[in-house]
Amino acid sequence: MAAQLERDLGVTTVLVPGGSGELSVWVDDKQVIAKQGSRFPEPDEVVAAVRKHQA
Repeated sequence: MAAQLERDLGVTTVLVPGGSGELSVWVDDKQVIAKQGSRFPEPDEVVAAVRKHQA
């Protein structure tokens, strides 16, 4: 997913270990998407969320 963000949006990513089963994506100190219940967001959903924040 990090590689897709870098490739599609040209952004630099930093992976930070979290708790077991955790996934959240932050841009400029704002959470833009996260795991909901047992469902992880698809990579395209993550790219769209980051792109929306950049707009």
